[in-house]
Amino acid sequence: MKAKITIGRARNIVLAAVASLAAGCACDKCVCGNAAKADAEGFIWYSCADIGLATPEEPGEFYVLRYEHPAKEPLDDGRKALGRKWNFVEVRQLKDAVTIIEDGVLSKSGRRVPGRNWRRRLPPMSRNVRIKFVGEDYDLAADGREYALEGFKSLFNGKDLSGWRGCSQEDKFHDSRVRRAMIPEDRRAHQARADELMKEHWHVRDGVLFFDGLKGGYSIAAEKDYGNVEVVADWRLLRVYGDSGFYMRSMPQVQIWDPRMWNGLGSGGIWNNTTAPFAASVCADNPVGNWNRCRMRMVGSRISVWLNGVRVVDNVEYENCRAPGKPIPLIDRFELQCHGDPVEFRNIFVKELPEDPADIPDPSRAVRGGKIDLLADGMAGWEATDPNARMGWSVKDGVLSNDTGIDPEKTSRGVAGTTSLKTKRADFYDFDLSCEVLVPKKCNSGIYLRGRYEIQVLDSFGRGKTDCHFMGALYDLIEPVASAEKHAGEWQHLDMTIYKRHLTVKLNGVTIIDNKPIPGVTPGATDGDEFTPGPILLQGDHSNASFRNMILTPIVK
Repeated sequence: MKAKITIGRARNIVLAAVASLAAGCACDKCVCGNAAKADAEGFIWYSCADIGLATPEEPGEFYVLRYEHPAKEPLDDGRKALGRKWNFVEVRQLKDAVTIIEDGVLSKSGRRVPGRNWRRRLPPMSRNVRIKFVGEDYDLAADGREYALEGFKSLFNGKDLSGWRGCSQEDKFHDSRVRRAMIPEDRRAHQARADELMKEHWHVRDGVLFFDGLKGGYSIAAEKDYGNVEVVADWRLLRVYGDSGFYMRSMPQVQIWDPRMWNGLGSGGIWNNTTAPFAASVCADNPVGNWNRCRMRMVGSRISVWLNGVRVVDNVEYENCRAPGKPIPLIDRFELQCHGDPVEFRNIFVKELPEDPADIPDPSRAVRGGKIDLLADGMAGWEATDPNARMGWSVKDGVLSNDTGIDPEKTSRGVAGTTSLKTKRADFYDFDLSCEVLVPKKCNSGIYLRGRYEIQVLDSFGRGKTDCHFMGALYDLIEPVASAEKHAGEWQHLDMTIYKRHLTVKLNGVTIIDNKPIPGVTPGATDGDEFTPGPILLQGDHSNASFRNMILTPIVK
């Protein structure tokens, strides 16, 4: 028989007097004010003073019970000042099983307690007690689950970790400046290890994304990187005084925590800000163990945050805590933070937003300096990136060529150990660069702007649909919108403009990248510092290529 319990009947649930509770109220003040009222999830709250109310009505057999009680072990060193440790507990007495979550750990118990006697489950000094009676067909995973949000795409399918990738602090892999500069082989190896770490500590449990909070675990990121974006996500802490957060563009952080840690300061603030406001304007958190909905809207370098429908951050600058004083990345990872505490997420949706017109630079209005012919003095203005590697570069009749000594039919990488080449000048920041390039059949090279952003030089003629590894692409990051390359062995013309962290590329007169924001450095970059000048670098360890008429025009304003 299905248990049909109304809120009115639940208010009068049979509650026997419990001496330990009657001795004094241990609940939070905000909770006691909600006594005998239903919250947004349908839980009825009871303060200590409510224990002892009686009614002859039978409440039902199946329920979900939440409460906090004093733990036996002390708080860790970092939280000792908060006093006593409390554990959050959720008891689920359902048709098929009785399960208990305590401090994030799930266990099963065969012991059933009749609905009218649920108060027997409460240990002495329990606080923040609430209960929801459900029917025998209650589906825990479906309760509160949303499968779609109009205009948004879902990042979590409620079944597995598809669409997510691990993060790791190994070799600073979590830092996009380091991660993106890694050569592809190293980055793939690090990502594989990070994914294994993710699978050890992040799981899908009861239809939600669960982090166990155990030592060794770390954050996870959506597979796709995002720039201007709106994200909606539900979260709940499973630990009293717990802590977590969201990283926008791989940068700490939109804060999640138990407000009791900070004298009532609520979640949603931009905690790592140092000059811009960092605190949530109001505490809009639901109590630990209850679900919260966070909505984050980020355009340019500014963010607004709503928590449970309340705007707690209003168009605040999101600071770059890894490079103080510098802007945050234009595009980077969206991450769910590990902070050593068990936490759950669900209903994670994302909507990409266009750039604000005010943030889009206009290269045509830039002020340019005098033209610089990079080959005017032959090899005199160039040097090896690796002085210990073989020099395969030479200039003849105004053509700069690289001879790797390899057969591109057999390999695409310079087994002879030839060096890449860079300009001795390393003071180039924003500029136009035009050149002609010749790539033999099946050959592969690249032009690194500032030594950090590789414009792909590749025999990709006739390969079909373009991707971010085709001729003219910003390697691994921005794909051309059209195929404009010529046959291998023909001279081709490239025009490139880097201006205010945006990139334009024309290939043989066709605009294939049109003033797009640069997500970050590309693999093989000299370093990950996006805010200092650098050289022009020509990739030399892959295969042969030739360049001529290389003209750089600095943008001075």
